[in-house]
This record gives sequence, structure tokens and C-alpha cells, in this order.
Amino acid sequence: IEGDLEVVGGPLVLMPEGEIAGNVRGDGEAYLFGKVLARSDAELSELDVAGTVFLAETLHAKANITAGAFKSWEGAQVEGRIKTMKRTAP
Repeated sequence: IEGDLEVVGGPLVLMPEGEIAGNVRGDGEAYLFGKVLARSDAELSELDVAGTVFLAETLHAKANITAGAFKSWEGAQVEGRIKTMKRTAP
């Protein structure tokens, strides 16, 4: 998947053989097993998830990832910024 993606009402699940690139937003959790590709040679993808992001050992990401919390397994690879943000209720 390439471009803008918004996941509402459920988790974002990127399977081991899956690839995404672009601006990705989610209001739940994210389970990242596959590849998050850069948008271009000069620009990383952006992932912004309200809940917890699970970085699996099979993950290869070229992205800036912002989330409420992170859980990571040995072997997960992220080239970019990882940032936590406190989310407030609407």
C-alpha cells in the first residue's frame, strides 16, 4: 500500500509479507511485522498511532513512528524517529 492510510475502529496489522509507504494514522494499536518503506529516497514514511505499537522482530521500517507506547522485540529495525506522546481523551 502506498499513499495516505487511516485505520479507524481497529488495529493496524502489517503482516510479514506486507509493505506500506506514506502517511499512516490509526486510532488503535499497530502490529508491525513487515516492511515500512520510505516515501522517497529523501523522505521517510510517517506513522502516527494513538495506542501501542508492537515492533516485531521481522520489522524493517524507514519511518518516523509516533505512538502512545511501544513494545519491541529483538531484531526489529527502525531507521527514523520513535516518539511517544501522551494522548488525551476528546
